[in-house]
Amino acid sequence: MCMFVTVLFFLLAIHLSSSRPVDDPVSPVLALLSQPSFSAELLQHVQVLSDPKMKGRAPGTEGETMAAQYLASQLGPLGFRVQTQRVPLLRYSVTQASALTLAPHGSRALSLTYGVDYVGSTLTRDLRVALAALPAVFAGYGIRDAQHGHDDYRSLDVRGKAVVVLAGQPSGGAFAGLPLTYAGRWTSKYEVGMQQGAAAVLIVHTTEKAGYPWEVVVRSNSGEQVRSPETPEGSLQVAGWISQESGEQLARMCDTTLDAWFAAAEADTASAAMPVSVSVDLQSTFMDFEGKNVLALLPGTQDSDDAVVVSGHLDHLGVRGGEVCPGAIDNASGCSMTLLMAKAFMQANVSFARSILFFFPTAEESGLLGSAFFVGNSGSIKPLACLNFDIGNVWGPTHDISLLGKDKSNLAAAFTQAAQAEGMTVSGDPAPSTGLFFRSDHFSFAKAGIPGVWMYVGHSFVDQPPDYYNKTVQQGYFNSIYHTPRDKFSADFRPDGLIQQCRVCARVASMIAYDTSFTPECDTSCI
Repeated sequence: MCMFVTVLFFLLAIHLSSSRPVDDPVSPVLALLSQPSFSAELLQHVQVLSDPKMKGRAPGTEGETMAAQYLASQLGPLGFRVQTQRVPLLRYSVTQASALTLAPHGSRALSLTYGVDYVGSTLTRDLRVALAALPAVFAGYGIRDAQHGHDDYRSLDVRGKAVVVLAGQPSGGAFAGLPLTYAGRWTSKYEVGMQQGAAAVLIVHTTEKAGYPWEVVVRSNSGEQVRSPETPEGSLQVAGWISQESGEQLARMCDTTLDAWFAAAEADTASAAMPVSVSVDLQSTFMDFEGKNVLALLPGTQDSDDAVVVSGHLDHLGVRGGEVCPGAIDNASGCSMTLLMAKAFMQANVSFARSILFFFPTAEESGLLGSAFFVGNSGSIKPLACLNFDIGNVWGPTHDISLLGKDKSNLAAAFTQAAQAEGMTVSGDPAPSTGLFFRSDHFSFAKAGIPGVWMYVGHSFVDQPPDYYNKTVQQGYFNSIYHTPRDKFSADFRPDGLIQQCRVCARVASMIAYDTSFTPECDTSCI
């Protein structure tokens, strides 16, 4: 048994002996969540965690330490023995970057500027990576997916070459009508390229296919970044993105257009060698360090090793380009909701057969690293399901709650029942082409075969026009504020939508923890 798990169980014995079993365990929790003081406290947590003094809460920084200490200062007086799990991480940054040169055969080269036209880094630990005149290959969407019978690499030899691929996945054929699958995620494109022996993978960005504007790509791939310290053999020497405008220029160099490339990729006829070579020189620094996961366990009275996990990541982007990225909505909101849930469950003084773990992972913004580390190092705790908060609904109450991952496990029925009890319905992903399901910590659990869902913002806002979500959340937030210094606390934030999400989560978490006859299970696949 891991030491932090042992201590958690031991020091909460007093709570277990004084809590009471009831037939309706969620009612005391809901009563507390309904109190105006809880709503006010929720917004206060968001404001504190997104204060510029927190410096954007990047892993391994003073800001992350301050956030972890704040969580402990709130959870400790409630009776939790707060534990910090140290997560091994690697900080790296590109210190010098040449232009990315795309040299066609017999015509003028295209020179792309780092941080403007392209971004990239090495996935090795080499202090310098210099690629000189690598042959380039176009590989459609860069997908190898046996389930959907799609292989963009089937006629290509990309060993030692630079592979250019499109963001996203086909919208027709076997992918018609599907939300973005993992095969269409940028992480998968890098993984597949590495497996095929490529030296570099360059993704052509479009906002429609990526689900976020170029500014987000640049900011998320600039300055100091964090990844797992593990460096598999054959890791990509360069992994990066080029802008849509640069992609259009590259296509013209190949006597075609970007639109024609997309059309050919849709028809699965795009893959081909390119009359272009790629050169780039990157110099980088690397430093191993540890981030901090924060855990607070409410132990069960019977199957105490079994735990339903309620999560909300504590980290954000830190300081980028000299500006603090406060991360108020992403994810001081979800972190605060998890904190409020912990308070409500502890103060309700109700015992549950199974444990409930309130989990605040780090390095979510760096690829779900904190949650992935916990899943592989959870000691005696056996996570049964992950109910995840990320980007809380600060825009007002909704008629529905969007459940990302609702079609992947038997949790959907539990959420449907919980939502109905709140006078709500359960809806699916409001922007299925953007792959939100793969972009938060529940996915670390799903990849390990543990049902995981993201309790996301509903589509239908109370007393608002039908297009309110698109204008306010998709356009107003994701396309303008998300992952920028503009994600600040606002006096306009409303607690009622956040409390709705907490109440639905409380009902489902209580049911799983109380009813040992129900076992969360994935359908065909958790992902």
